[in-house]
Amino acid sequence: MEISDEQYFESINNLFDVLPNLFPSDTAVGLTNTEKFVFVKQSDSFKLNVEVGTTLTEDGASKNAIRTKNVDRRSSPKELFGYSINTTTVPVINNSTGNVLGTIVCAVSQEKVDNVISVANDLKTFSEQLTASAQQMASSAEELSASSHNIEELANRSSEGINKMDDVLKYITEISNTTNMLGLNAAIEAARAGEHGRGFSVVAQEIRNLATQSKTSVTDIDNSLKEIKADINNIVEFIQKYTSTSENQAAQAEELSSSSESISESAARLLEFAHKL
Repeated sequence: MEISDEQYFESINNLFDVLPNLFPSDTAVGLTNTEKFVFVKQSDSFKLNVEVGTTLTEDGASKNAIRTKNVDRRSSPKELFGYSINTTTVPVINNSTGNVLGTIVCAVSQEKVDNVISVANDLKTFSEQLTASAQQMASSAEELSASSHNIEELANRSSEGINKMDDVLKYITEISNTTNMLGLNAAIEAARAGEHGRGFSVVAQEIRNLATQSKTSVTDIDNSLKEIKADINNIVEFIQKYTSTSENQAAQAEELSSSSESISESAARLLEFAHKL
């Protein structure tokens, strides 16, 4: 059964009494004949620059769909409405006659999509910055841990050196004791020699004085080295705790870097998905 163009278009027009209610609030729909808009339902979130009776422009989507008998898809820039709008214009064709009777226009706000893209971009930027900071933190923590190990090694070497000094001091003490004994023996021999041993007695006394001074110096040095050794042991203990903390920080920084990289990858996927909406 053949349907006339008037009947076909009238049925489409009647359908528009209920059709717009099927669309979400961020969608505007319109119906045109070949010359002008005959039905317009504006979106709650944006208004198109058309109303019932608005004449179709030659370079507009409706005229293009009428001429080509093909669907026309266009995107309006963000500057026009504060967010981008995707418009789909479908030619109304009476299959019985093959005539193009007008167009159905559907404009969808991309505000939500734009917001998702904006959030995804912000998240991607933040995650990239977080990744860079985490990697830098991990690198610094590793360097700090390595430096702590080096300092600990130097402190241990210093402690070993002081331990070796103990052996040297023991040797000097033995020499001092031996020298003192030699001086004592020399003094005894000088006393036996009487007047002839007086000069030798002076030398013997100087030897004993030198031995006494050496022994006193060894005691002072030993006390100083013990204090230094105690300080170094405290430093080593502190460094060991600090090294352990540095290693934990390095491990945590590595985990943070890995997590931030995962966030960055997720943000990139979200951004890619948002662009496909």
